[in-house]
Amino acid sequence: MCEVGNVIITASLDAISGLSVTVPYTVSGTATGSGTDHDLANGNITITAGQLTGTVTFAVTDDGDLESAETVIATMGTPINAVKGVTNTIYTVSINDNDGANNAPVLAWVGSGNYASDGVNPNSDADGSSFEFQVSYTDDDDEAPSTIEVWVDTDNNGSFAAGEKYAMTEVDGGDTSYTNGKLYSKTLPLSLVGDGVVDYEFHASDGISSATGGAPVGTGGTLNVVDPLSVPGEYASVAAAITAASSGDVITVAAGTYSENIDFGGRDITIKSVSGAGSTTLQGDGSDNPVITFAGGESSSAILDGFTINNQKHSSTNAFGIKISNCSAPTIKNSLIQGNITTTSGSAVFIDGGGGTIENTTIGGSGTGNTASQHGSAIYFINSCSELTVTDSFITHNTSTYNQGGGVHLNTNAHTATFTNSSIEGGEMKM
Repeated sequence: MCEVGNVIITASLDAISGLSVTVPYTVSGTATGSGTDHDLANGNITITAGQLTGTVTFAVTDDGDLESAETVIATMGTPINAVKGVTNTIYTVSINDNDGANNAPVLAWVGSGNYASDGVNPNSDADGSSFEFQVSYTDDDDEAPSTIEVWVDTDNNGSFAAGEKYAMTEVDGGDTSYTNGKLYSKTLPLSLVGDGVVDYEFHASDGISSATGGAPVGTGGTLNVVDPLSVPGEYASVAAAITAASSGDVITVAAGTYSENIDFGGRDITIKSVSGAGSTTLQGDGSDNPVITFAGGESSSAILDGFTINNQKHSSTNAFGIKISNCSAPTIKNSLIQGNITTTSGSAVFIDGGGGTIENTTIGGSGTGNTASQHGSAIYFINSCSELTVTDSFITHNTSTYNQGGGVHLNTNAHTATFTNSSIEGGEMKM
């Protein structure tokens, strides 16, 4: 066994020869040569005439890496001026790590946004939809993962086959530290199989130890692939589909313009367009009511995905684009909220006693801005019951008569409003 230092390999004869003997050898093993772990290369040992032995010396170096034991193997070739013996023709050196005990890496939930308490987004979606898995990897020895995978029971048979173990990729290539929770991700389209309840878990190794980490590694989590309720295929209106839905269901809406007001009614359901916001509009029925209402304590699992939302420029007291209240905190993403007009505040998104998440959404736009007679025509956020998070969104060309936050108005909030990678233009923020 060896850690650091010089190693001598000796070749010997069973009798003195009057000729010099050359003993060739080749180098193999798990250790890395060229000075990384050692500096032994293929070569020859010379036994000088009249001598019984010859030697070669090589150095074992400390590469500073935590790793398992490695080997250097020298294998004798056919000597010149001698006959190779039957035994002792292979010389093996084991290199033990001298950098201390290895700390096993730890996997954890990301702990924020859509990954606050599990490792998948969304938690429920329609047959054929894509699900993104994320996990946080920490190694106190600052070792990168040799493998990091999400295991997904795609065939729903209660086990993970080799083809259901998917390599993950780093979220931020510029993050070169592994000591403070580096994020890894994998996106997979999933089909409805069996009951649609799909198990998943995460696994990783630093090359020495397998990752620990409780739930992500042990119990993992579940997601739901569901048979969606379709509009107008099965239901004539979005409101009718909501009435038939239960929490966890998904409603898919075909391209078109829908003149109706919808209320999630306390259901944690997903309503998503098939063709995206540019082709699918919810515009209200022209009455003095919000186009979209969240007032039943809905959570972030109540999702509105991929719509243009406007109130047909119906200038009245309550005809907001979206109204959130009663400690509701829904998710709104991939949408356009524009052309909404009210005689009060918050014509696009009015939040009084709620919160929520807005992702990849444009509120306003040149020629399609939202207008409020009072404050915060894009977002009006007061009396918060939970946090408001706005990510990867544009808030532009929105106006209010009082100019108390023509774009965004935040007031009397016990919770924070966080804007990440988002811009506010053509309408100020007021706090």
